[in-house]
Amino acid sequence: MNLFHLIYLPILLYALKNYHRAFLLYAIIRPLLNFQILLYSESGIPQIFLETFMNTFMLTCVCCNYIINKPQNSISFPLKQVFFVYTIVMCASCLVSTMALSQEISIIYQTTLNGFVYIYLLWRELKTEQDIKFYIKGVMIFSCFVMIYGFFELLNKGDNPLLLYEGILNPKNKIVSGAADEIIDSYRGIKVRSIFFSSLGYGAYISVVLPFFYYIDIQYKRIWDSTKWKKIIFMSALLLALLSAQGRGAILACIISLLFLLKFKNILRISLFLPFFIILFRGMIFQSLGVILSIFIPDKQIEAGGSSMTMRLMQFALTIQVWEKRPWLGYGPQGASHWIEQDIGLLGMESIWLKVLVNFGIIGVFSQIYLYCSTIKLGIGKSKRYVIGSLLAWIALETTTVSWGFDQYISFFIGFILIAYRLELLNFKGEKT
Repeated sequence: MNLFHLIYLPILLYALKNYHRAFLLYAIIRPLLNFQILLYSESGIPQIFLETFMNTFMLTCVCCNYIINKPQNSISFPLKQVFFVYTIVMCASCLVSTMALSQEISIIYQTTLNGFVYIYLLWRELKTEQDIKFYIKGVMIFSCFVMIYGFFELLNKGDNPLLLYEGILNPKNKIVSGAADEIIDSYRGIKVRSIFFSSLGYGAYISVVLPFFYYIDIQYKRIWDSTKWKKIIFMSALLLALLSAQGRGAILACIISLLFLLKFKNILRISLFLPFFIILFRGMIFQSLGVILSIFIPDKQIEAGGSSMTMRLMQFALTIQVWEKRPWLGYGPQGASHWIEQDIGLLGMESIWLKVLVNFGIIGVFSQIYLYCSTIKLGIGKSKRYVIGSLLAWIALETTTVSWGFDQYISFFIGFILIAYRLELLNFKGEKT
């Protein structure tokens, strides 16, 4: 038994008594499982990830409750059609894949369960304002823990005991066991990872959380029940955490999201507070200034390092060569991983479009676009600007950056959009009654 068993086993037991509250607690602390934590590690026994086991257990509880009790009338899940289509595309790609069928089926099961099914389960439990209040308060507390640990890592000069421990738990996985050895960038300094697999994942998480809480504060103050100064401190900490991750894609995504939410009066208020913020945290801000400027200035991009435009164009050209051999349904869920391992210059395929193209072909690309189109339809009432901005931000992030574990991050992104959608439905119902 390891640390993660001690955290999640009580939730499993609590789910047998109060599934609704247990699932919300699990949803709040789910980011801890972003690291492919194993349920057990025994030679000769197939590996099962703790996250997959937890989601399977939660789904089983729902199915048993459905069989025993009569289903209650509720609002239909708005993304069921696109999720079904995407799953069919993955299965069809699996059938024409040259990889081992058993491994492909396993990956499809994990992707569908940990992504699509999890999002449905979250939608199912966030039914009322009280549910959403509980979830938002929990995410705030958990985010504070994540940021405090991230700042500890920063003060500890990049040493991260939790990542070292997770690497020990899964030594056979080279990606996991080597994550704690991430090199400190000579230009950007320490790229904080906190509890996440990489600084890219940490930045992606913060870039989703920060705009969401800002949206809730300006549109649904009653949902985020906290004092003004606590909110200011929390939002400032999120901004510092975003800068500490040193990720261009995450910073760009956050800027796009906030541009759709900021109004002139809000900009004036922020401008009054901004000088004090800069003076107080000038060291971290000036260190991150080059990274921010590199988003917009090509010369700074070269200095900041990372993949250059030439390297990305090379990845694109090689991806097209690979894709042309199997253009319609691709190589299956493991296609991109297989070709990256061939060391032909694809590097990490640093765009969702490259991976989708190789894995699922042109049909997969249309499925991805369908997913985005279905998500943007959730923007109704006061949530339109938030949904549009967040979706464009996430498309920009996925187009420019790919990190292990992004499937989990998109479930949080869509989860927050579903909360905004649910709040609008509840608000409309309240006005109607």
